[in-house]
Amino acid sequence: MELWVLFTAAVIAVTILVRHFFFNQVEQEVKEEPIEEELIENKDDPYTLEELSKFDGKDGRPIYMAVSGTVFNVSSKPEMYGPEGAYGLFSGKEATRGLAKSSLKVEDLQPFGSKEGLTAGQLRTLADWEEYYKERYQIMGHVVESK
Repeated sequence: MELWVLFTAAVIAVTILVRHFFFNQVEQEVKEEPIEEELIENKDDPYTLEELSKFDGKDGRPIYMAVSGTVFNVSSKPEMYGPEGAYGLFSGKEATRGLAKSSLKVEDLQPFGSKEGLTAGQLRTLADWEEYYKERYQIMGHVVESK
């Protein structure tokens, strides 16, 4: 019986030492990694809806989309916003109404950029999306009716 107790204690001690060494090593590696924060300068270029439509991610083109008239570069997430992505519908378009309505239907994007007729809840949802995009993506400019 004593041998069994000694064996169990040894296994527990080795487990504790391995866990301690492993987690301290991982923690140290994480602390030593330099944090490289890329500073991206926002732009204020004007885009008509026709110009914006060219930034759809097809044929290697960049992917832009607009939310409440602000144009964002979402090219860093082609799996989401590219032609085959879950939100590919928004690429090259003014997505305000679709985001506000939480809809992936083409007809819900019209009229592009209009907030007319949106409910208070939809406007809150839109405000959340605006903040989301501003925190994550470079601003390329704004939507204009014509140049």
